[in-house]
Amino acid sequence: MLETALAALPANWTWLVGAVFVAGMVRGFAGFGTAMVYLPIASLVLSPKDALVSMAAMDILGPLPVAWRARRDMAKGQLTSLLFGFILTFPIGLYILTQLAPERFQILVASCTLGVLVILVSGWRYRGLLSSKLLVGTGLVSGVWEDLRASQGRLLF
Repeated sequence: MLETALAALPANWTWLVGAVFVAGMVRGFAGFGTAMVYLPIASLVLSPKDALVSMAAMDILGPLPVAWRARRDMAKGQLTSLLFGFILTFPIGLYILTQLAPERFQILVASCTLGVLVILVSGWRYRGLLSSKLLVGTGLVSGVWEDLRASQGRLLF
């Protein structure tokens, strides 16, 4: 039984397990960063589609225990505006991903990860008024961007 399960794993599964562990630790301490750690390694071991599916599973299942408690603290109007824009453009990002060659996917993920890292390290933050138009616009950009980066929620920071 165990031999069959191990045979089904990719050849470099130890790298993948290590990436999942480190990505989980980063998310646990920082609250984000799973994709920044996991995807560059996963895209070397898995196909782009498998890497995205596994990342999506971690991004959906990981926050569930915290989400229920956080519901009373959320700004429902802002979340609605963000989700409206996000839902409109999310399919566009998925379509672009289905057209990318694996090599281009790896370059795209690495480039986006480095770009976001530069922004985070620089300490830049938006300090202006969060209008409905800005929130919908952020959701529109986020729908495509998050598909291409394969890490939901980072642009919404």
